[in-house]
Amino acid sequence: MLKAHSSIKTIQIINQVMKKVLPIFLLLMLFCSCSNKDDYTITSISIDKTKLELKIGESYDFQMSHFPSEAPSPRYKWVTSKYFPINGPEDGYEIASIDQNGTIKALKEGVTIVSVETIDVFDPEKGYPFFQSCEVTIKPIVGLHLSQKRRMDRG
Repeated sequence: MLKAHSSIKTIQIINQVMKKVLPIFLLLMLFCSCSNKDDYTITSISIDKTKLELKIGESYDFQMSHFPSEAPSPRYKWVTSKYFPINGPEDGYEIASIDQNGTIKALKEGVTIVSVETIDVFDPEKGYPFFQSCEVTIKPIVGLHLSQKRRMDRG
């Protein structure tokens, strides 16, 4: 009879401990499974503009986003294309500059393509970086005196 009583007592103690520990354990498991950002894989990126118009001397800060937004932010590489006017130089020339934060500065009149791609994240289906672009048209400043225009072209 003493054995049966001690077995019942042990089961009661285990039940009391489980009632206290189990909810904490379940909450901990739920928290850990929801907060692990390494489980998120980027499936796309987007740029805030697909077409943009600037005047010479103006700047614009592009905004990037990625999906899902819970995933860690990837690193990006920004570039601009060269402009090839009909009667211009064969190798073209730069009409805009862009830094690695996505800030473009309009330098000369023309059309350029700004491209951005991920450096450290690749599209799992295609095997290459995610990519977006924006067509940027740069227009002259209206009402600019010829001497001011020459200074801007040099500088």
